[in-house]
Amino acid sequence: MEVVTTVLLLRLRHQITATRSGRSSVLLVEEALPVAWQGRAGVAEVQGEQLLAWLEAPAVGNLPEPVRQREMHNLLVMLDERREALERIADIQAERLLADHRRVREAADARGRYDVRALKPVDIIAAYVLMPGAVA
Repeated sequence: MEVVTTVLLLRLRHQITATRSGRSSVLLVEEALPVAWQGRAGVAEVQGEQLLAWLEAPAVGNLPEPVRQREMHNLLVMLDERREALERIADIQAERLLADHRRVREAADARGRYDVRALKPVDIIAAYVLMPGAVA
């Protein structure tokens, strides 16, 4: 890794409303989703295999306490600035969940109407700042 990378583990909650024969039922669905942002200016979002490889890699070392505190402070500031981006991720995942749900229902020949709504705010379960070239 060549740039500062922020890794978040998000807990997304979705509400599925199913309406059949005039009756509605509501389900709550939760999922954990890792997301990473590379860089500080011109941030690039990373998901998938690359992110999983970073999470599996052993740590090379830790930074001194003042640097860790500064980086976590910067992370908290960034999270406030990127709240809308996190909510967009939740909305995109809700759309994916609705499409998956409809596909399963159609395959089972189930009737009815389905809606999925992302419940906000997004919960951040864990946050990490990965630094390039960090040594103990």
